[in-house]
Parts: sequence; C-alpha cells; structure tokens
Amino acid sequence: MTGKSAAEIKGLFNEVSPTYDLLNRILSIGCDRRWREAAAREISPNPGDILLDLCGGTGDLALELAVQHAGCRVLLIDFAEEMLHLARRKMVQSHFQTSGNGPVPFSACADALALPLPDQSCAAVTVGFGIRNLEDARAGLVEAHRVLRQGGRLVILEFMRPQGLLAPLKRLALGSLVPLAVWFVARERVPAYRYLTRSIIEYLTTDEMVALMHEVGFGRITVRHQPLGFASVIGGMRP
Repeated sequence: MTGKSAAEIKGLFNEVSPTYDLLNRILSIGCDRRWREAAAREISPNPGDILLDLCGGTGDLALELAVQHAGCRVLLIDFAEEMLHLARRKMVQSHFQTSGNGPVPFSACADALALPLPDQSCAAVTVGFGIRNLEDARAGLVEAHRVLRQGGRLVILEFMRPQGLLAPLKRLALGSLVPLAVWFVARERVPAYRYLTRSIIEYLTTDEMVALMHEVGFGRITVRHQPLGFASVIGGMRP
C-alpha cells in the first residue's frame, strides 16, 4: 500500500522524529491539536476500559485520550523507537504519573500488524496519521478489528487522497507548499517528507477507506471532515 517496506517506514519515522511535532504544527496551521481532540471525542468508553492508540508516534493523540477519558487505561503502540522515546519524554514533561493510578498512556514498541494483545481486549482503537503508512492497510484494519470488543470503536484520523472539485488545489498545496515549509525547518529531511507528501496524494480516498472498513467487518461508519478540508476523522464500530 505504501510502496515501502515496514523496515523502510520505520527508518523514515525514526529519521523525521526530531522535527515531526514542529512541522505538524506549522503545516496544519495549529489545527492538528483540534483534529486530535475531535478524534478522541468520537469514543465513549467506560472507566477502566483499555484504549489503544496505534502508530502512536510522539504521543499527542494518546495524551489527548488520557485527558478526555481520565478513568481509562491508554496504551500507545508504535514500532519506531525514536518516536516512542519522544512520546515517553513528553509524558514526563506533561506531568503524567507512571504508576498506573492516573490517566497515564503506557507505551510499547510493536508492529500494528501483529499486536501483542488478546482478542476483544480493547474498548477503542485510534490511529492518528498512521494507517496510510502501514505496509498493508487492510491487514491493519483486520488486526484492529480483532483486538476490539463487540461494540468497540475504531477511529482513524488521517489525510486521505484529495477528491472532489478542490482536489487539484489540494494536490498543488501538498506538492509545493509542504516541501517549501520542510526545506526551511528541516532541509536535510526533505526526501523523507517528500515521501510522506506523496503517500497522501497516492493514498485511498475517504470513500475507498469507508468501503475497506465495511469489507473488514466494521459497521456504523461515520466521516467527519476537519477544518481546511485535508484531515478526516473516520469512525467504525465492531458489531
């Protein structure tokens, strides 16, 4: 799906980790925080439930889940060690306790296509800007479906391939403005970000993702397009 192997994707995210958060803020004009807040609001877990954040990166979505759903246990999983290192440091800086008694995201290094979790063990699974970088998106959806309990919800926050009347303008922005911003902030990492930009332009559309989720077994699918029209929050329930 990505055109790159899992090992290549892992190396790419380890490479961009030092500037990942800063460029997210710049390229989204600060909207990425609100997008994650919207994604976290899509679930309504009970106290004590396990909330799994897949491809959790530097931990922003996991921390948002912990804030909005303080009585739950949040688990962040990613396979890029440098991203996880930043996530763990961010948790300490955010004054979250590590004893397990509070709204604390725990982190683990693992592959989203082979999760070290039992069947139906999670009340919700979130994926923020990660599913398009999986080597096999369908296999990732199947694995998320496996670990969700009945009635559990998958929430995907992602940049889908532009579609509709404004698609040409969006492709132009992604193909020109994004590389320009990257050049000013992290010019030595332009090739890595060039791939990330291409991965959006060449990825699934929102409609195609919805169809794939239906195929895997998710129901009651909702789509909420976020400000600026680039990011979408797509939710689906395991019946």
